[in-house]
Amino acid sequence: MTVLVSVTHYGPTRDFVARAVESVLAQTYRDVVCVVIGDGDVPPLSHIRDERLIVHSYPVNHGAYFAQDVAIWASPFEWYAPVAADDWIEPDHIERSLSHGTDMACGALWYHNDRYVEGIVVRKAYEVGVYRTARYHEIGAHNPAERLGQDSLTLKVMRIVRPVGATTYPTYHRLGRPGSLSTHPDSRRDSPARRQMRMRNRAIVARCQKLARMNPNLGKRAARIRAFRDTLVPLRVKAELAVEVDALREKVGQAVAA
Repeated sequence: MTVLVSVTHYGPTRDFVARAVESVLAQTYRDVVCVVIGDGDVPPLSHIRDERLIVHSYPVNHGAYFAQDVAIWASPFEWYAPVAADDWIEPDHIERSLSHGTDMACGALWYHNDRYVEGIVVRKAYEVGVYRTARYHEIGAHNPAERLGQDSLTLKVMRIVRPVGATTYPTYHRLGRPGSLSTHPDSRRDSPARRQMRMRNRAIVARCQKLARMNPNLGKRAARIRAFRDTLVPLRVKAELAVEVDALREKVGQAVAA
């Protein structure tokens, strides 16, 4: 079972992305393909030689959720795992996640910042596990036009359709660096942008819950939710996403064939 691991890189993560990629390629579970998305910047990875590494860059920054969706929709593989370019994972992250035996949402991590390392942090809103790619497909993945709050929203919508597993064993390391989306004054937890995003997300979750109650059949429930969420994505963003998905799908296909 091949796992596609996506690592989204943009300018401020240049000092960290190699660590993230090396942690992916060092997994005890060897059947991985590491796709690094250069989101408006080419990642400095020329020193890493591994046939499982694929780099796909585009010139305009679209945000992490756009980049993740490029990887999700381009992937031919059954399993998907996201890793942020400024984070890293333990060598057994994928192996432990797959051994859980369900459609996995890890939810446990170590949190690092410039002052301390916090022990076990369990946050089911954190998209830090290994997932069946089909679980993303059935709900329409993320909203690639958004730059905040899609981790928790995606997991909530997944759970509305059907259960998602979780573990409390931390195998993911999250870096709380200055200037990141989670720490910057314009986008941190108490910012107006975050509050507005939470309001939008609550409305989306409520609508998805209503659609689920109206459609007890699993297939119809997922299809209605995906159709609703598709209306939230601007046509321009859909077109831009399709171009990058096609380009990456070709690269992945060539790598698999080789």
